Amino acid sequence: MSIRERIRAAAVRLLQGEDGPTATEYAVMLGLIVLFAIGTIAGIGGSMQGIYDAINAEVP
Repeated sequence: MSIRERIRAAAVRLLQGEDGPTATEYAVMLGLIVLFAIGTIAGIGGSMQGIYDAINAEVP
């Protein structure tokens, strides 16, 4: 059995079983969590830059 056939068989088993939809749901949730984390970090990073700039202006 070639690698392509093994991958195809694994994909068919995943989609036919109950694990397929569950794995898809977890992948979607993980994607949303990652997007939320990136947005939060980006927002905090912008405000932290302002704090560091203010501190830098006060320190000679």
